[in-house]
Amino acid sequence: MYINEIDGISVVIPTTGRATLKRAVDSVLRQSVENIEVLVVMNGRDALPDFHYDERVKIVRNPPGSGANHARQTGITRALYSFTALLDDDDFWLPDKLMHQIEFMKSVSAKRGLCVIATALSDSVKMDKNSIWPRDRFAREVTDVQDYLFQRSTLWSARRQLQSSTLLFSTSLATEVPFDRKTRLHQDWQWLLQVESKLQPTIAISSRVSVICDKASTGITAQTKWSDSMVWAENNLDCGRKSYGDFILGVPLRFAMKAGSFDGIVLCLRHGMGAKYSAPALAYGLLATAVFLLRKLASTLNATVRRLMLQKRGTAN
Repeated sequence: MYINEIDGISVVIPTTGRATLKRAVDSVLRQSVENIEVLVVMNGRDALPDFHYDERVKIVRNPPGSGANHARQTGITRALYSFTALLDDDDFWLPDKLMHQIEFMKSVSAKRGLCVIATALSDSVKMDKNSIWPRDRFAREVTDVQDYLFQRSTLWSARRQLQSSTLLFSTSLATEVPFDRKTRLHQDWQWLLQVESKLQPTIAISSRVSVICDKASTGITAQTKWSDSMVWAENNLDCGRKSYGDFILGVPLRFAMKAGSFDGIVLCLRHGMGAKYSAPALAYGLLATAVFLLRKLASTLNATVRRLMLQKRGTAN
């Protein structure tokens, strides 16, 4: 099917029943395009909001603990339409998100109708410049997913992303290359890398902000272990390219810092510097590590000073 023959859009929303689910569903129902179905895939048997007010919403049940990718693929296998969009249950769309993507899709050269179209997103409803991803906001075709996402050209990140809630794609892509139901981290990145390798679709990102993401979400990415992220990179990225080293000096290193793991920081730096890397990525990794260590030192000194002051007061009494 070619892009001028869009029969409708199936929207898949994986959920565990979070309070933000209704907001996500309502943002889909307010879209300006016709022929939409909303597949809410619930991982578990907890109660869900009542969506009987709109027949376009369908509830699908998955076993508890199935994971987001399992839910996505379950929804995709039930999709009625030739195009599918994903939405996480803690994110929501602006009203013209799908219409804009359809128009943008028609402006790019889609191969045999196989395409993935993403949009910019904001991690704040204020949509100020510091909350927008990617930072380099211009429409572009992504010719290499690994390099686009991970290779660092400047010290400060361009915040490039191809996040699941921004994606609209040909349903046939996820039929031929399903989301790995066992994958629990970097899920959208892994699927895009696999689709790019096997089917070579047109992948493009629009500069228009169309998605609001929940910055405070405690989702899988926020809980990822640095060691798991390193293993993922070894299994899914081309280790002979600079973007691999840049990934290690960026993503797993940040997870190690969040966990306060000195061993993790050392291993990430050693592994990243042992591979090919760009100069900005190395500078970022070393600078971020220095800032982390200075903060830890300051925290330790403050705790020591407070303890000595309490001891002094106790002696005086």
